[in-house]
Amino acid sequence: MTTLEMISVYETGFTQDQREQLAERRAELGPDAVEAAKSRWAELVERLFDHVRDDTPVDDPQVQDLVRRWDELGATFHAVGERGERIKAAARRMWQDNSAELSRSLPWPADRMAALVGYLERARQAR
Repeated sequence: MTTLEMISVYETGFTQDQREQLAERRAELGPDAVEAAKSRWAELVERLFDHVRDDTPVDDPQVQDLVRRWDELGATFHAVGERGERIKAAARRMWQDNSAELSRSLPWPADRMAALVGYLERARQAR
């Protein structure tokens, strides 16, 4: 059931054109690069969880470096320019609207991921 929920969320969160753009980008990167990105992302999540737990100020240079790396990693999957910005906005809306469903496919509890996403947004605003 979770797989079907994820497909539904993905299909309703992104337009057909955006889904095609994301698929093209994954194909361009190749499976090894995608898997490497997943590993780097998981490492960033764990490191940022430490800062959330410790209530590190969002303008701390270490936090800002991690957020910059997070955003750079995400940018590798998006087109440059307005098209990429629309995909990022759609992904953020998809998370806001479906975080419980999406969290079920992640190895971390939904409440921790929600706290992390809020922390990331505050850190971006502190730039």
